[in-house]
Amino acid sequence: MIQFFCLIAAPVLASAQDAWQYNSAISAMTGHYADSMSLKNQTGLGIRMTAEKNQAWGFSAGLQTTRIDMQALVPSPQQTQDNWLLSGWVHATSAAPLGRWTFQLDTHKSTNDASGTNSSHVRAWSPKVTWVAISLPLKVDLSYANSKYKNTDAVQQISASVAYGFNEGTNWIQIRSYSINHLTPNFALGHTNTHATDFKFTHFLRPTSEWIPASITLGLERGQKIYTLDVDTQYIYNLPMLNRGGENIAASWKLNPQTTLNVQLSKNKYTADQPFTHHFTFSTLGIQLAKAW
Repeated sequence: MIQFFCLIAAPVLASAQDAWQYNSAISAMTGHYADSMSLKNQTGLGIRMTAEKNQAWGFSAGLQTTRIDMQALVPSPQQTQDNWLLSGWVHATSAAPLGRWTFQLDTHKSTNDASGTNSSHVRAWSPKVTWVAISLPLKVDLSYANSKYKNTDAVQQISASVAYGFNEGTNWIQIRSYSINHLTPNFALGHTNTHATDFKFTHFLRPTSEWIPASITLGLERGQKIYTLDVDTQYIYNLPMLNRGGENIAASWKLNPQTTLNVQLSKNKYTADQPFTHHFTFSTLGIQLAKAW
């Protein structure tokens, strides 16, 4: 649906029993649209449950509920959406080169109360393969996504990323590319395909006080994306709005050995054609409180 900042948040509950590890998560966000002719504000809450056995295989399920407050001239004052996620994965060791493979399959369902649009009852599935090196600070992945909207052909997406650490792992750079194809121009602002690249730089600190963050991440989004399935957050952006890039910053604080606080700010540029073509921005704030025991 919306260009939604989806912070997979917490608190995280972890326990090891009979070789199982369990996690639960809650998320919260708020956002504001500037210069949009139809959208005003957005809020969201989410929950996710995760279980993994012997660090060999696992699954997770989640629900994200979003509410959008519309501008005064829009007939419907609010719009709500539910995004459902079911994901499963299995790990396997690779001998040459030495590392670990992860084979993952995500399935999505998105429903909202926006009558007369094709943004409701969206279904998507996305397989992903990830390889993490054992002897090097290196991770690569490749994913495919197939998203089905009403009255259109299935939207197909290819995404790949590489992440590399340096300075003894205190700094990490990730570059992720997106290629979104088989778009129906009448529902995608005239586009048949879009391409984009996301950049992230993370610096890990050695805080001497709980007020100093344990890590800081800077992100840049460049290019264009529409009907995206975000590979990192596992979220569908299913409103017919063209993402024209943006910036974000996130920080993580270690409040104590079991509790972590994460905060992220982001701002993105968009184009929409309702009621007619115009440009606007969307700014979001997300907060995560994570606890493990």
